[in-house]
Amino acid sequence: MNDRPARRNPWGTIFLLFAAGGFALFTLQPWWPAESIRFFRAFFEASLVGALADWFAVTALFRRPLGLPLPHTDLLVRRKDQLVQALPRFFGSFLEPESLTPVLKKVDWAQLVLDHGNASVWDALAEEGVQALWNSPDRPAWEQKAIGLIADVLYRELAQHKDALVGPLTEMIKQRVGWKRLFVQRETIEEAAQGFLDELKAVGEQETHGLRRYLLEAFHDAWPRLAEMLRPSRWTAGTWKRLETDPDFRLTFNGRAAALVVTLWERVGASAALTSALGYLLAQTDARNLADRIEGAVRNDLQYIRVNGALVGGMAGLLLELLKFSR
Repeated sequence: MNDRPARRNPWGTIFLLFAAGGFALFTLQPWWPAESIRFFRAFFEASLVGALADWFAVTALFRRPLGLPLPHTDLLVRRKDQLVQALPRFFGSFLEPESLTPVLKKVDWAQLVLDHGNASVWDALAEEGVQALWNSPDRPAWEQKAIGLIADVLYRELAQHKDALVGPLTEMIKQRVGWKRLFVQRETIEEAAQGFLDELKAVGEQETHGLRRYLLEAFHDAWPRLAEMLRPSRWTAGTWKRLETDPDFRLTFNGRAAALVVTLWERVGASAALTSALGYLLAQTDARNLADRIEGAVRNDLQYIRVNGALVGGMAGLLLELLKFSR
């Protein structure tokens, strides 16, 4: 691994020196009449001004240009507290579920599974995982989390599709209650569905909820049977083969894997934890050290701002001189 620092980009300095050299040449030269070189002088004069202005603006972000105590310079050091507050919020906006979901949906989760093991390895890992969960002293805690997560996922999915489900559900109930269908209206089913969703949300949020306690007992008692059903030898081989050969199955697998990752990410509050940790680390960093690190990371790209300043300034000067010439 190469730990040497990246080679410094010299182009900003080259264009600044080029603009200064051209300005000096066409301003001080004694050979050509002033009228014949007016456009060259205008170009290099404006180019030098643009290059110097951008050099000052970029330098003022990180330090005092030429060490002069000018106002509104050394901004990153002077505004470190505001930066510490703003940067975590900025990066945190990219870590929210609505931002992560489109990215995670593009990940080929099936290929990741295929690339990092084989069926026998996954069998062994899953077998050990089932046994470890069964014998874990933290079993009551993860059972609580499992029930909460399941309730949360069910609530989110059903709430998202409630309107689409109420219509078919109303018709299905009417077909099975005979003459009582006269008293079954869509509004009634909507109210019942919303009540069910409210209770389901409460199950996910309240560890003392009566239905949650019942589900915990049922889950605890059913775990041996669930573990037997989940033994990988019953399904790994077929799943592995389908991941390799069935494009539609891979697509479904990838979509569900992405949704699961987003749900877990949101459930554990990973975004808030990461942004909080970033804010803490930035707050502990010395202001000068922080400014130097940021400058070191973007120094080579900043050189192109200076290049653009020289070029745009020169073109603007040339255009203004052309406008004066045409009058």
